[in-house]
Amino acid sequence: MRPSTPPALVTSAPSGVVADSPPPVPSHQVIQELRTYQAELESQNKVLRYSQAASEAASERFETLFSSVPLALMVVDDHDMVVQSNAMAQRLFQPTEQDRPLHFLMPFVSPGCTEQVRQAFREARVDGHCEATEVVFTIGQDGAMSGDLHIARLDSASDAIAQYICAVVDQGPLLAERRALQLSATALRQRNEQLRSSESRLEAIINSALDAIICVDKDQHITVFNPTAAVLFQCPSSHALGSLLTRFFPEAAHALALNQISTQAFLGEMTALTASGKRLSVEVSVSFERHPSGETTTVFARDLTSRKRAEVQRSV
Repeated sequence: MRPSTPPALVTSAPSGVVADSPPPVPSHQVIQELRTYQAELESQNKVLRYSQAASEAASERFETLFSSVPLALMVVDDHDMVVQSNAMAQRLFQPTEQDRPLHFLMPFVSPGCTEQVRQAFREARVDGHCEATEVVFTIGQDGAMSGDLHIARLDSASDAIAQYICAVVDQGPLLAERRALQLSATALRQRNEQLRSSESRLEAIINSALDAIICVDKDQHITVFNPTAAVLFQCPSSHALGSLLTRFFPEAAHALALNQISTQAFLGEMTALTASGKRLSVEVSVSFERHPSGETTTVFARDLTSRKRAEVQRSV
C-alpha cells in the first residue's frame, strides 16, 4: 500500500504573482490533510509490523519443525552448498569431529549415484519435487549408508539461485531386512528342493519295492498304493486311492487298533482280498508316523502264495 502524497504547505505569494493565481489553502484544511496522511502511515506501519511478526513466527515454527523432525534435513542451493542442516543430518554425515564437515552435499554421494542425484535436482527445479532411491552416501573414512533422497524446491527462493529442502531416509535397516528375507527365501527354496528330491527318492523306492506298500490316513483311507500292491490285489492305483483299508484287509482295523502303542509292529500272516474278492495269504507289518496334521500308517504286505504252494509240494 503506497502512502498518499502529503498536502502542500501554505506559502505566501511572491510580489510578482499575477492576478489570476489560485487563492491560498486555509490552514485548518492543511492540518486536516496532514492528520489524514499521518493516520494512513500509522495504519500501514501496523500492517507491516503484523506481517513482520507473522513472518518471524512462521520462521520460528519452521526452525522448530526443522530441528525436531527425526529425519536428516538440509537446505541445499543450486551451487550444492548446504545452507542449513538439522542435528540429525549433522550426526548422520559427520558422526565424529574428524569427519568431513557437511558444507556441500555431492562430495558425500558415491560416484555410482552422482548422476542420479544431479538428475533428481534438475527434475526438482522444474517439477518442484523429486526422489532418488537407494542412494549410497560415503560417511567418514570407510563408512557407507544407503538411503532415499527426497528433494523439494522452496518456492520462496529466487529463480537465480534456487534452494531445495532435502530429506534423507536411511534405508539401511530396510535393506538389511530385505537381504535377510532374500537369504531366508533362498534357504527355504533349497529346503523345498531337498524335500522334493527326498520325496522323489522315496517314491522311487516305494514304486520299485518288491513288497506291496499301502499308506493310509487317520481314517484308514488309502493315500499310497504302489505298483506291487496294484499287481498283488489286482486293482489299479487310481481305483484304490481313497478306498478304506478294509477293502483289501478285512481284519486290519482290529489289528491296527491293538498295535498302535509302538511305532511299528509285525502282524504276521493275514488273509487279504483282491479287488475281485479272491483270498490271499500275506505277511503283514506296519509302521505308524504321527505328525501335526494327523498320523500316517504304512502297511507292508508280502505275498505268501508261492511259499504256501512250496510247502504243500514238500508235504506231499
